[in-house]
Amino acid sequence: MNFNTWLFQTLLSDKPSQYFEEVKASKFLKENLPELVALIDVPQNPKWHPEGDVWTHTMMVIDQASILKNDASNPLYFMMAALMHDYGKATTTKEDEKGVLCSIGHELQLDLIETGLSRISENRELHAYVLNMVKLHMRPNALVHMNSSSKAFKKMFAQAINPYDLLLLAKADHKGRLNVSDYVPLETKLQEEYENFLKMNA
Repeated sequence: MNFNTWLFQTLLSDKPSQYFEEVKASKFLKENLPELVALIDVPQNPKWHPEGDVWTHTMMVIDQASILKNDASNPLYFMMAALMHDYGKATTTKEDEKGVLCSIGHELQLDLIETGLSRISENRELHAYVLNMVKLHMRPNALVHMNSSSKAFKKMFAQAINPYDLLLLAKADHKGRLNVSDYVPLETKLQEEYENFLKMNA
């Protein structure tokens, strides 16, 4: 089986993490997804990510995304975005002046995403979707936490290739960790703003 066939079948499976864990230390994965392998042992702030390194978080996110994938506009594209959403943490993670781990701007390291995607596919539609979703993946939950205006939500939705898929990715990202907080309040607010956006563009 070639790598792409394996990857696409794995991403569309019910629990993709189990297949990635099986090949975690393999040359097979390192040669084809070095950006993913680079996430192994990259630390995260335990306050937000008690589950451990970025690899572990990514595995939890893709399992959560798998539950949601059939609600997305394109399940494979959506799963690819979930897999690559934190690639940038490999190059941006560091301690701040107080010794706190942070990964500022990791969602903007789109060259890593483009490089990884180019190794897998020349499908420009896939590239555009994943790059867009990764760039915006932190925005939905952040806007809720900041109690942002409806104008800010509308701007975000307008920037998204698929606003609803973006909300699905934000949900998977939130739930893909240990000791996860209740997502219902955030999801309720996001759904309300999304419906307002749809009405405005009807």
